[in-house]
Amino acid sequence: MFFSIDRIEGNVAVCIGDMGQTFVINLDMIDGEPHEGSILFDIGNGRFLCSGAEEDKRRKENAERLERLMQEEQ
Repeated sequence: MFFSIDRIEGNVAVCIGDMGQTFVINLDMIDGEPHEGSILFDIGNGRFLCSGAEEDKRRKENAERLERLMQEEQ
């Protein structure tokens, strides 16, 4: 399951899961370089991994959706 970081407050990341649930993860439990918009993958034992590949994939999909919406408006 993937989670996205909505915002970072102090030493925690406020995350939103793919099903819309909101929860908090301590930054010490995240491997990689977390930032707002990072996509996290649950690797077990309460630890998470920043998934740059999934983040890139989602950014590309969102850009394509925006492009289609802009074309529909013309």
